[in-house]
Amino acid sequence: MNVSSGSGLYVGLGLQIPVWDGFKRIRNVSRQKAVLKQIGAEKTLKENGLEEKWISSLSSIQDASVALKNSQTLENLARLKANQNDVRYQSGDAPLTVVLESRKEVLTIRKETLRRGLDYDRAVLQLRENSGDLGHTYVDENSWQK
Repeated sequence: MNVSSGSGLYVGLGLQIPVWDGFKRIRNVSRQKAVLKQIGAEKTLKENGLEEKWISSLSSIQDASVALKNSQTLENLARLKANQNDVRYQSGDAPLTVVLESRKEVLTIRKETLRRGLDYDRAVLQLRENSGDLGHTYVDENSWQK
């Protein structure tokens, strides 16, 4: 055992074969498959949520646009009626109260048109926030990076 006169190169080989691992590998593979299925389900759920949010934003924009156009049409009609009442007052056919009421109606409808315009702008802003376009439009990255 204590001889130092020997020289050479010794190579050792070993082979390890598990005889019984208690189905450890099968459980690990099954566990990883379950984790992948869970991640896939979460991904699908998030995609559906984003798609629903997108469709909701688009429909609210369309509804707000229709309401705004309707309100603008009503405002135009009220202005025409007010002009008609002014002409009737100037010719002596209608009293002053009719003219004042028509002007009041024009202002009321104008206020409603402005509110509808604000609703439309809010819907567009919400869509742009959801799409990520909001930051690129209103934020100048070069101004604070210098």
